[in-house]
Amino acid sequence: MSITNRGQKWEWLNSIWILWTFAFGFFSWISFFYIGFRTKQTKWIISGIIYAIPFILAMIFMDGDNNPNNDHWMVNVTAGLTLFLGIIAIVHAFLVRKEYLLRLSTIKANKINQNEALKRKIEAEYGNRVQPTHQPNQSHAHLFEEKKEPTSFSPNHHAVESSSTIPPNQSPINLNLASEEMIASLPGIGTVLARAAIQHRQYRGGFQSLEEFAFLLQLKPHIVERIRPLVVVTPIYPKQPSSHGRMVDY
Repeated sequence: MSITNRGQKWEWLNSIWILWTFAFGFFSWISFFYIGFRTKQTKWIISGIIYAIPFILAMIFMDGDNNPNNDHWMVNVTAGLTLFLGIIAIVHAFLVRKEYLLRLSTIKANKINQNEALKRKIEAEYGNRVQPTHQPNQSHAHLFEEKKEPTSFSPNHHAVESSSTIPPNQSPINLNLASEEMIASLPGIGTVLARAAIQHRQYRGGFQSLEEFAFLLQLKPHIVERIRPLVVVTPIYPKQPSSHGRMVDY
């Protein structure tokens, strides 16, 4: 049965530190130093210091076969203490395993929450500093819909109601009279296409319809539908031919 919600595999991978307690009692202190520093628990660090006593004494009194200190009574004390504390450390390790795993799981969860909070804070900070220069009106909201399936357009295609999409106090842009900047401000047009539109208009003397405008600029159907309620195309009247010859006054 899992102790945490992370599963038994995670729990056993984070319980490998217990193996140090099986090293004849000499390295039990490593296990408790490890879990103490990882979870910032002083009580386990203190336990590590206690379990390190046999290791320290062994380094002092068992440093060589020919050392006269090997006959000292402390050698027997060290051996007995090592065995005793080694057994205690094994039992202790299994007793604190559950608490350690719960603490470690909580620490990791809090770290994730802190990272998410920091991420949201940074996003909010930069989001407040970088504001869009132009906020589209609510009436334009449906102009920025998800791209639909391309459909062929024709002169008989029904236009979208302009009254619901044109902002108040703003007239539709006349494609036969508008400047390059005004055409470039239309959604999906830009400076390059606006410049090309001006060249086509000058060459042809104007546009007959929005469909002609879209055909010459090779606009995609969804772009045409976005700009349809924002533009108008006034009819082009041919110039009256001037009379030839000279009028003679009598």
